[in-house]
Amino acid sequence: MLGCMDTGTTQSAGQQAPESQVVPNKAPSLSSKNTSFPKSLGWVSDLDGILAADEVQKLSDKIEDFEQRTSYEIALFTGKSTNAQKTYHLWLSDLANDWGVGKKEKDNGVLVGIDLLNKEIGIATGLGIEEILTDQECKNIIDEVMVTSLKENDVYSAFDKALDKIMEELN
Repeated sequence: MLGCMDTGTTQSAGQQAPESQVVPNKAPSLSSKNTSFPKSLGWVSDLDGILAADEVQKLSDKIEDFEQRTSYEIALFTGKSTNAQKTYHLWLSDLANDWGVGKKEKDNGVLVGIDLLNKEIGIATGLGIEEILTDQECKNIIDEVMVTSLKENDVYSAFDKALDKIMEELN
């Protein structure tokens, strides 16, 4: 999985993260093969505990419905990289591969990540969809959709609006 890019820094102010919540959802078990990567919690892995339980559920349901209709798999992640020697985007791509986001034979996964602490955003795409969801389109989603919501400290809207744009491109 490699495609799309990160913007490096957003202008969002840091926000207080509530207690981390694990909300069960219908996502397939995305298990980490490498202990240096965080464990997936499903379609939405809010490791920073930023999203409310109902927000995690809404995003998970939206992704599940899309996956059922199209076979594209999209995962969302909040947290920091565990490898300081790689850019956030490259690390997200490795994380997506480790978790198995996307159908193996189609390489059709997308992982959207937000690291509020280090003010980084990234979108990693599978090679099977990089011609549909190009680097430039990912950059536009980050710059025009996600950063605007994050400036207002609204991580849920950043993910929700990014999903809308990604799903529109892939549909």
